[in-house]
Amino acid sequence: YVLIILQAQELSLEGAETYIKYLQFMADNYDADIQVAGVLPVLLRPGGRVDMSTIERAKEMFGEDNVMESVIKHLERLKAWDVTGITDNDMHDRKAHQVFLDVIDELEEKLAQFEEAGKYE
Repeated sequence: YVLIILQAQELSLEGAETYIKYLQFMADNYDADIQVAGVLPVLLRPGGRVDMSTIERAKEMFGEDNVMESVIKHLERLKAWDVTGITDNDMHDRKAHQVFLDVIDELEEKLAQFEEAGKYE
C-alpha cells in the first residue's frame, strides 16, 4: 500500500499527480503490486485560502473518496519534536498524537474496504 502525502501547496499537488502517474506506470509495465491507500493532506493552516483550494483541487483530481478526511494541520508541537524527539509530556503532546491515531484509524478502515471488495489482499 502507498499513502501519498500532500502538502497544501501547488507544487506538492503537481508532485502527487506525477507520483501517481509513476506508480501507474510501474503497475502497468512491471506488474508492480501497488495500491494507493489514499492522499493525506498535511501542514494545513486552518482557514488558509490557498490550503483549502489545494485540497479541493486534489479532491477533483484524485476523487473525493481518495483524499483522506484526516488532516495533519500545521502544529508547532510537531516542529518542536524535530528538536526534542517525540514526547508524551502534556496535553499538547497528546493532541498531536491523536491526529496520527486518527490517520491510522482511517487507513485501517480503507484497507478493510479494499479487502472486502476483493481489490487487494
